[in-house]
Amino acid sequence: MDIGLSELRLSKWAEDLGDFQPVTLSVVADTRLALPELRRLVRDRMGGRDTSVRRDQIAARHDEIVAEWEREAKRDWGAAPMTAPRLASELWSVIKKDDWVLTANTLEDWALRLWDMDSPARHPGRSFGTATQIAVSLGVGLAYRGTDKMVVDVQPSRATAR
Repeated sequence: MDIGLSELRLSKWAEDLGDFQPVTLSVVADTRLALPELRRLVRDRMGGRDTSVRRDQIAARHDEIVAEWEREAKRDWGAAPMTAPRLASELWSVIKKDDWVLTANTLEDWALRLWDMDSPARHPGRSFGTATQIAVSLGVGLAYRGTDKMVVDVQPSRATAR
């Protein structure tokens, strides 16, 4: 199941996004509204049954996956130019104690893997692949203007390695 706004990104440029993730059900929804309601429905359906064993199993598997991502991020640590995983790691080490929001660029999804995305408000979504990254980033920056929220924006480089 996929819940989110990803289907709104599809266009004639869809081949830029790579292979589509196959899902049984795709729901176009704002996850800030849909996920709390889905949690309520599941909780109601469980009827007070103990889910601690399953929750612990899922938590252990999650910790294993995160540990593997952290090990993978350290590969090629000294590479030049700096790798996306290293940049994501370095940025996270600086901002993790602050109140932050990440704009459109996820550093090849490494920020999504390595950062604690503890709220849907931490990342509004990616650019649409139509040169919209700067617009999304500016919009997020303007939305938080005058607040204490740190807006983290990483713009892609147009430089090519030789």
